[in-house]
Amino acid sequence: MVFVVGRQNIGRSLSLDNSCGAEIQGKNRFERALLFRHHLEKVNGGACPSHKWLLLDRVGHNPDVVFSNHDVIKAMFADN
Repeated sequence: MVFVVGRQNIGRSLSLDNSCGAEIQGKNRFERALLFRHHLEKVNGGACPSHKWLLLDRVGHNPDVVFSNHDVIKAMFADN
């Protein structure tokens, strides 16, 4: 499983859930992803070997930029 997170995905757009429950998960998508990763590692007793995390520099909430990223393409189409 590959998790792709843009390091600049820190905006608070109108589409971002800002309910109380969502805010507890983090103030933006990047923070929520990091907290989710931390939760998975805590529950698993460490990093899960079947999980790969790609933290993309200079990438926000833009699917065109995410899916044209070399590392994302490589992860999506890798022969595993």
